[in-house]
Amino acid sequence: MSKMSRNYVDSIETIEADFPKIQLYDDFDLTGLTVKNIIFRNMHLDSSYFIKCKHPHNITLMTYKIGAGFSKSVLKLIETSHSDLKLKIAFCLVNDSFNSDNQDTLSKLKDAFSELFVLNESVEIEIIANPQTHIKLLNCNDELFLGSMNFSKTADDIEESVEKKHKDNYRNHELLIHFEDKKDVTKSIWDKLKTSDGTISKKLNINNYDENLDHIFDECRQCTISSGKKIKEEIDSIEKHPLQMKVKDQVYRVIRHFLDNTLDISMYSEISEMESIFNHFLDEENHGSFIDDILELSKFLKIGSIDQELIRDLRGLLQDLVNYYLSELIFEQSEMEFKILEDRLDNDMDDGEEGLIFGERSEKERDKQISSNNDAIITFIDKMADDFSKYFTMYDLCETHKVNLL
Repeated sequence: MSKMSRNYVDSIETIEADFPKIQLYDDFDLTGLTVKNIIFRNMHLDSSYFIKCKHPHNITLMTYKIGAGFSKSVLKLIETSHSDLKLKIAFCLVNDSFNSDNQDTLSKLKDAFSELFVLNESVEIEIIANPQTHIKLLNCNDELFLGSMNFSKTADDIEESVEKKHKDNYRNHELLIHFEDKKDVTKSIWDKLKTSDGTISKKLNINNYDENLDHIFDECRQCTISSGKKIKEEIDSIEKHPLQMKVKDQVYRVIRHFLDNTLDISMYSEISEMESIFNHFLDEENHGSFIDDILELSKFLKIGSIDQELIRDLRGLLQDLVNYYLSELIFEQSEMEFKILEDRLDNDMDDGEEGLIFGERSEKERDKQISSNNDAIITFIDKMADDFSKYFTMYDLCETHKVNLL
């Protein structure tokens, strides 16, 4: 076994560790989370019945649109909070200039925050406004609530709507999961939203909230479908390119190992080595064992038993490459020289009685064809690694650790 082969065998078990962290979604550390309860909130029940926290000193709230104001449960938490309360609020805000209620949205938003400063004049509120967020979360100290319920007036009971003689009920049955959050998963989620597209972050106090909310409202324009499509395409290209390139690198290593181990070729730079590769792959009977070896050596693939469809697809890819890159090549020297002689490159001055001459021009043509053959073999190997890696990534066959890039 060559040095290259030994190095491959030594590293083959750690190939997966070399893979890029393709960012598709976030992995949060959940070891500090303990489920305390799963709550079904009846649409008529006030959220204050199950959202309780004595004298909170940290509150993080994430909700959809605030609408007419914050829920009674949120207001009660702020009213009974510690004197040095740290308060964070993230919400969806959309400035829709085509909507006749647009200015009413801003007015209600200011009223909602005004109500908070009435309860706690000294509090500074760090806010995130994002026109695309739909997260619902409430964290009080170590108590974390995640679920479908917004923390707006729709989280209150039906009493106020009855008093105001509302016709429609906008309250819904909701589901929340109540956790104990010892590792502050909430902070990780907050930090993620803060760096997401469309986010505007400000700090509000009783003196600047009116002006700052004006500024935030001006900036909160909802993402259009066309711009969203463009962002998705950009993300897709970022995600797929490095994964495929990394997979190709590993497939290339596997192919090199096969050549080294099976054909005793280390660098495939000599003519005889190129010819060995050519002869091996030109013979279709060798394709099955080659594919079997490749799949066995590719430890980065998340496949159990090898199914025949996978083998058939890879053999089809390989045969197409052989037909395109190898089928017209001539490596056998006597056949190559005979073909060159037929072109009579060195017979331009003879009278036709000397026979075919293999002279300087013919030798140059032979060297040129040999070089072209070598290039074709190298291209064939590279294209094989490329096509196999595309197949493996397209059908999600690679073991990767997926975190978010968005």
